[in-house]
Amino acid sequence: MKHHLIALTAAALLLAPATAFAKTTHTAMPKAAHTMQRVHINRATARQLETLPGVGKKIAAEIVKDRPFKNMASLTTKIKGISAMNIKKLEGLVSFN
Repeated sequence: MKHHLIALTAAALLLAPATAFAKTTHTAMPKAAHTMQRVHINRATARQLETLPGVGKKIAAEIVKDRPFKNMASLTTKIKGISAMNIKKLEGLVSFN
Protein backbone atom coordinates (compact mmCIF):
# COMPACT_ATOMS: atom_id res chain seq x y z
CA MET A 1 0.00 0.00 0.00
CA LYS A 2 2.81 2.39 0.90
CA HIS A 3 4.48 1.79 -2.48
CA HIS A 4 1.23 2.61 -4.30
CA LEU A 5 0.92 5.88 -2.41
CA ILE A 6 4.49 6.84 -3.26
CA ALA A 7 3.97 5.89 -6.91
CA LEU A 8 0.75 7.92 -7.12
CA THR A 9 2.40 10.94 -5.50
CA ALA A 10 5.35 10.73 -7.89
CA ALA A 11 3.03 10.42 -10.88
CA ALA A 12 0.99 13.42 -9.76
CA LEU A 13 4.13 15.52 -9.39
CA LEU A 14 5.38 14.50 -12.82
CA LEU A 15 2.07 15.19 -14.51
CA ALA A 16 1.34 18.50 -12.77
CA PRO A 17 2.21 21.59 -14.79
CA ALA A 18 5.47 23.19 -13.73
CA THR A 19 3.71 26.53 -13.38
CA ALA A 20 1.65 25.15 -10.51
CA PHE A 21 4.79 25.02 -8.40
CA ALA A 22 6.69 27.98 -9.78
CA LYS A 23 6.73 31.18 -7.82
CA THR A 24 5.68 33.91 -10.19
CA THR A 25 6.72 37.48 -9.78
CA HIS A 26 5.94 40.31 -12.11
CA THR A 27 8.41 43.12 -12.42
CA ALA A 28 7.59 46.31 -14.19
CA MET A 29 9.55 46.71 -17.37
CA PRO A 30 10.33 50.25 -18.39
CA LYS A 31 8.70 51.43 -21.57
CA ALA A 32 10.72 50.67 -24.68
CA ALA A 33 13.08 48.39 -22.78
CA HIS A 34 12.03 45.59 -25.10
CA THR A 35 12.65 47.65 -28.22
CA MET A 36 15.65 46.38 -30.16
CA GLN A 37 15.58 49.10 -32.82
CA ARG A 38 15.03 52.79 -32.48
CA VAL A 39 11.52 54.11 -32.97
CA HIS A 40 11.37 56.31 -36.06
CA ILE A 41 9.50 59.45 -34.98
CA ASN A 42 8.28 60.27 -38.49
CA ARG A 43 7.02 56.78 -39.37
CA ALA A 44 5.93 55.14 -36.11
CA THR A 45 2.29 54.63 -35.28
CA ALA A 46 0.83 56.35 -32.23
CA ARG A 47 0.82 52.98 -30.48
CA GLN A 48 4.54 52.49 -31.19
CA LEU A 49 5.29 56.00 -29.94
CA GLU A 50 3.44 55.21 -26.70
CA THR A 51 6.04 52.54 -25.93
CA LEU A 52 8.59 55.30 -25.41
CA PRO A 53 9.22 56.63 -21.90
CA GLY A 54 7.25 59.78 -21.16
CA VAL A 55 5.05 59.44 -24.25
CA GLY A 56 1.39 58.81 -23.57
CA LYS A 57 -1.63 58.88 -25.87
CA LYS A 58 -1.85 62.67 -25.94
CA ILE A 59 1.81 63.30 -26.82
CA ALA A 60 1.84 60.41 -29.32
CA ALA A 61 -1.18 61.93 -31.10
CA GLU A 62 0.54 65.33 -31.19
CA ILE A 63 3.68 63.79 -32.67
CA VAL A 64 1.70 62.05 -35.40
CA LYS A 65 -0.25 65.24 -36.15
CA ASP A 66 2.76 67.59 -36.32
CA ARG A 67 5.16 65.51 -38.40
CA PRO A 68 7.80 65.68 -39.85
CA PHE A 69 10.53 66.35 -37.31
CA LYS A 70 14.21 66.85 -38.16
CA ASN A 71 15.71 66.33 -34.71
CA MET A 72 15.07 66.53 -30.96
CA ALA A 73 15.06 70.33 -31.06
CA SER A 74 12.23 70.38 -33.60
CA LEU A 75 10.34 67.88 -31.48
CA THR A 76 10.57 70.08 -28.40
CA THR A 77 9.54 73.24 -30.24
CA LYS A 78 6.51 71.68 -31.97
CA ILE A 79 5.16 69.45 -29.19
CA LYS A 80 3.85 70.94 -25.98
CA GLY A 81 4.18 68.70 -22.98
CA ILE A 82 7.59 67.22 -23.75
CA SER A 83 9.94 68.24 -20.99
CA ALA A 84 13.72 68.29 -20.97
CA MET A 85 13.57 65.20 -18.75
CA ASN A 86 11.44 63.39 -21.34
CA ILE A 87 13.90 64.34 -24.08
CA LYS A 88 16.77 62.81 -22.07
CA LYS A 89 14.75 59.60 -21.72
CA LEU A 90 14.20 59.49 -25.50
CA GLU A 91 17.87 59.86 -26.42
CA GLY A 92 19.10 56.70 -28.07
CA LEU A 93 15.56 55.34 -28.47
CA VAL A 94 14.36 57.42 -31.42
CA SER A 95 15.53 58.31 -34.90
CA PHE A 96 14.46 61.01 -37.31
CA ASN A 97 15.69 59.96 -40.76
